[in-house]
Amino acid sequence: LGMVWRRLFPKQRELERQAEQARTLGLQRQLATSDSERRRVVDELTGTLAEKVGLAHELAEMTVRSFRRFAARFPSEAIAQEVLDGTFKSRRVDRCVFLVVDAAGSTRATQAHIEARRATGETVDESAGFGAVYNGFMTWASEIIETHGGWPFAFEGDSVKGMWGFNPRADRREAALNAWLAAQELIAGVAQWPPAPAPQRFGARIGIATGAADFNLVRTGDRSFMSPNAPALNTAAHLEKEKCHWAGGEVAMDGVTAGLLGEDELDSHIRDIARTREMLDSVEIEIVRVRLG
Repeated sequence: LGMVWRRLFPKQRELERQAEQARTLGLQRQLATSDSERRRVVDELTGTLAEKVGLAHELAEMTVRSFRRFAARFPSEAIAQEVLDGTFKSRRVDRCVFLVVDAAGSTRATQAHIEARRATGETVDESAGFGAVYNGFMTWASEIIETHGGWPFAFEGDSVKGMWGFNPRADRREAALNAWLAAQELIAGVAQWPPAPAPQRFGARIGIATGAADFNLVRTGDRSFMSPNAPALNTAAHLEKEKCHWAGGEVAMDGVTAGLLGEDELDSHIRDIARTREMLDSVEIEIVRVRLG
């Protein structure tokens, strides 16, 4: 039989070798295809993982930014978290320090700047011009208040209101000192604001007063915010409007704030000082006017 087989298939061994090579080649192709598929799947999974990590990072950053925007409505991030958790309760804090700063002469200065630009043939949107100045001023003033540990909580016209000392365990003198340092920076910096190329020159009037404040949560629709209810806030606003020089450069504070600061702190930073006692809302208070600008 073997002889017959060899006669019929004289090249059997060659055929067997070729068959083996074909099988080997087929296996190699399968392995190559499997390896390529494996690499494709790994690359796809790696890309998907990187994309998910990127999305998770972006979502985390968006969450942080969103929370900080929300927290800006409150004296601290801890209070904002209490509001989110539904655990905040109204509270009263003794001897908070309030500051009210007004951009003195800003309307006149901005209008003159707009008219000067128009005189050169430039087309100027007056509403946009005023908006840019006031928005920029309020942002700048708010950043200074925050830099000195305060909470800028209200914006009205061309004025900004800030507060220090929400934490009842905080040092009251430190709160008054931070407000005083912010006032000095505001007075000194407003003359150079906004920055070049075309600054509008105006001053700043500042009122500072210290007293108890009630903090309540206010809701309007789905929005929550907080605004302090404090006679001292009204006093600070009155001092700014009625007791400072109209062109700015002055800080008027009540006697409580001046007492917290002490004579040495006031005397070391001022050009002029005046003390009076006046009636305000049927109450006699001491008023200290400090000339800085």
